Amino acid sequence: MKEKLKKMMLGIGLMLAGMVGAANTGTLVTFSTTGPDAYPDGAAVVDGEYYALAWASDAAKLVMGADGTVVEGRVLAKVSVAEGGRCPPVNVKLDDETASACKDGAWGVFLLDTRGSAAGAPVIRSATRIENATVEIASNGFLSYTKIGPRLLGAPAITDGITDNPEAAIGSTGYATLKDGIDAAQAGDTVTLMKDVDMRAYFSATSTRFPISRSITIDGQDHTITVGGRGFGVGMNATSNIDVTFKDVTVANSGSDARCIDTRGNLNSLTLDHVTLDTNGASGTTQPLTIGGNQSSTATVVIKNGSKIQTNDDGTAYYAIITFNPVNMTITDSTIKGWACIYAKGKVSSAGSAGSVFTITDSELVSKSVYSGTSNAFSMLQVEDNNVTFNITNTKIDINATGDQPQAIVGTSGLQTDVTANLGEGNEVTLSGKATFKNNTGNPVVSGGTFNVEVPEEVCADGMIPATLDEATGKYGVKTGTYVAQVVRGGEVIAK
Repeated sequence: MKEKLKKMMLGIGLMLAGMVGAANTGTLVTFSTTGPDAYPDGAAVVDGEYYALAWASDAAKLVMGADGTVVEGRVLAKVSVAEGGRCPPVNVKLDDETASACKDGAWGVFLLDTRGSAAGAPVIRSATRIENATVEIASNGFLSYTKIGPRLLGAPAITDGITDNPEAAIGSTGYATLKDGIDAAQAGDTVTLMKDVDMRAYFSATSTRFPISRSITIDGQDHTITVGGRGFGVGMNATSNIDVTFKDVTVANSGSDARCIDTRGNLNSLTLDHVTLDTNGASGTTQPLTIGGNQSSTATVVIKNGSKIQTNDDGTAYYAIITFNPVNMTITDSTIKGWACIYAKGKVSSAGSAGSVFTITDSELVSKSVYSGTSNAFSMLQVEDNNVTFNITNTKIDINATGDQPQAIVGTSGLQTDVTANLGEGNEVTLSGKATFKNNTGNPVVSGGTFNVEVPEEVCADGMIPATLDEATGKYGVKTGTYVAQVVRGGEVIAK
């Protein structure tokens, strides 16, 4: 090893005594390599690659793991500076405590292999110690930045680097915890998840939410976030309406009265792109996606690209999606499972769901009722407000009521008006047990699709009549037509 180390630290007390009045005292360490440097596979280091400065109490302990950590030492800097196959001079300022702890021992410079990482979110694959590195400690020990400022101009700007084994990153900056990353994120930032994260320690009670108050994207890279309480409080503490996106992530909550995402007003849009919200194993009233708070303006909600929102695996528990405020919600290529797949609530310390439009296509809705008793008649699309519309096409619908209470495609809790579910082309509807078309003033309007039971005339769209599509396989639907006569026997219509 050819490693130069110049240390002339004459004692902390002596040097500080000679610096009375100097600002920002600290020790300057400069490190570099002569190059050309190479990865373990022999490939030349790429521009922008990371180098690390490390210290250990003796040379035998100066060993960096594949994850970029030194078990019996310290990693003092990680910077993205590679240029021309080498590490150019990098200046690092150590605080007094760190400098004192590291005044004796061994220093090393390591090349970190982050090739193949997602853009802006480096992941360390390996760490290689560079033999021809130079580490220099300023000859006058503890210095002030006012004295060494000009020397810094010749070195690259020091980046924040990345935290050892970070949970999250924003660009090239790593954060020890996802909480730190979200707290640091500014409007427009993407917080990238680096591994599975358990955030339950931040939820002190069932009603606790973790606030998201700025317009950000959380890119999960197919990792899982385990939450407690009422999950992410999107819009909580926001000063204006925000746009938030979750992508490629699972948010799971198996606690009591579990929610995964619970908006709190101040919402312009929420996008779930290849996202799973799962309260499987939870107790109490489960609501994986809750559009809550009190907001009179209509929020846009987009659920797409293989997303899954479920109360549990078989779709028997409570409300997969519940809205307390008006929404324009689009669900595409996704799966929704719950006793109610969508529950549009009225005014409950909120604006209510009146005016909401739900457009569902190329998806799957699974609604199971196992309940009995006089008060448990319910619906896959349950509504407690007026003027709510569902438009559904090319979607597989499975409703199964195994108890003694009916479970409808669409229904209301009372005599709400203008509650319509338009069931169009391409739907495949299976109604089992006590499953039925409507409950109370819910109004399904069938203009296409296939059903495993006969379609009642009263739910056929204008200009359509019930039809047997394939008697052998038990497929029913509607067709264009009108009745020109009917046969009545004993006051009962027996044929048309």
